[in-house]
Amino acid sequence: MDLGSATWPEAQAFSERGGVLVAPLGSFEQHGPHLPLLTDTLIVGEVARRAASALGEGATWLPTLWLGASPHHIGFCGTMTLQNDRYIGVVEDLLESALESGFRRILLLNGHGGNEAPAR
Repeated sequence: MDLGSATWPEAQAFSERGGVLVAPLGSFEQHGPHLPLLTDTLIVGEVARRAASALGEGATWLPTLWLGASPHHIGFCGTMTLQNDRYIGVVEDLLESALESGFRRILLLNGHGGNEAPAR
């Protein structure tokens, strides 16, 4: 189930069943002159969708967080980033929201190396 397409009662029923909430973490940065700026976001979003779909009723996924921690790529035109402390805050707020909604099994699925340290 795509949580973004669910109604709030459907989301509540899912959280009460104890399913896994997959939260894909992407970025918006350069990947050489030949790939789109959303490369990490597109890949991790598709991996999350396929993984959750393979688990059937046991998993759902969030829309991919497309803004990541990419200050090391800021010299490339089009790169959008959060500083590490702000990224940590965004991930904390995301997790707190999920917990408040009753989700207890949450998988942060990271698609960008720069997110690794702050998401940890």
